[in-house]
Amino acid sequence: MTPTHSGLSAEVFEFIKSKFQQFNIETSVTFLMREPVSRLESQIKMNLRKAGTIDTTTASDMMAILKRQCGSPQDKVRSSYGTTVGRINSVFDERQVFIGFYETLFTQPEQERLAATFDLNLEKIDAKTKVNHTAKSFTYPKDFIEDLRSNYEDEYKFAYGEMGLDEAIWEQKLKNLYQ
Repeated sequence: MTPTHSGLSAEVFEFIKSKFQQFNIETSVTFLMREPVSRLESQIKMNLRKAGTIDTTTASDMMAILKRQCGSPQDKVRSSYGTTVGRINSVFDERQVFIGFYETLFTQPEQERLAATFDLNLEKIDAKTKVNHTAKSFTYPKDFIEDLRSNYEDEYKFAYGEMGLDEAIWEQKLKNLYQ
């Protein structure tokens, strides 16, 4: 799934699944959650890269865009992880679903879990090539990042509590944005 698919209803997931079943194609879902502030920044950087303006974008520009986009209807759809996971689990069997975290996907245990979920040959998984990567990075004031973070409390609670993510993983990701 891409972040855009996060807003699909359970009914739409069911419709997609049933259409594939008509052709005897078994569907499966991979859903990766990402630290929400980093996810929003990444989305903005990708859009700027595609528009050809990333190289002229300053940290101040990014702060203005982040502030404007954080909590927008589009952002809420893409970052409502608990809702998305609930919809996925209501439609797909456990054996058809891989739910994980972007920050841990490239670790050996997660690659093994992904391969086991979908019966993949781990040797054929290229975890080193970065696709759609924007090399330009920005750093921001710590209080700015903390203010953005406060908009995603439900997502942090879901990831840490219900999904068992080690809090240090996303907290380090946030620190990378302001150090």
